[in-house]
Amino acid sequence: IELQAESKFNQYEWSTGEISDIIVVVDPGLYTVTATGDLCSSTAGVTIEPCGVDMTLPNAISPSNQDGMNDYFYIDEYYQRQMHDFFIRIYDRWGDIVFSSTDKNFRWYGDVNGKTPGNVVYSYIIQYRDNFGERFLRKGTLVVL
Repeated sequence: IELQAESKFNQYEWSTGEISDIIVVVDPGLYTVTATGDLCSSTAGVTIEPCGVDMTLPNAISPSNQDGMNDYFYIDEYYQRQMHDFFIRIYDRWGDIVFSSTDKNFRWYGDVNGKTPGNVVYSYIIQYRDNFGERFLRKGTLVVL
């Protein structure tokens, strides 16, 4: 979130230690700014509330068409920054694990035993803890085209 102090004063100091009129924050909390000019100063604050990790994940990938687009299953970096104690498991239709990782920066190209079969549906389970310690479980399906 970008926070901007607007005043006729010419000096700013945020509770983060930054001294510009605009700062970017990524963590929830109380942020205050003191604006100073001549012999006057004014302080204001804003509280940024935490927001949950509501991931948007693809339901299909297409590594076989070799166009360089939508070739792998992954989690966007924005969501990765909010995840801890991460793991993913991807299962075939018989319930066998075909991919697993504890690296939230994983990339899965739909390969199983060195081959990438097409038009196959897989199920996945993702578990993680967010920045506030809350645990999450995501389940879904993924089509590899």
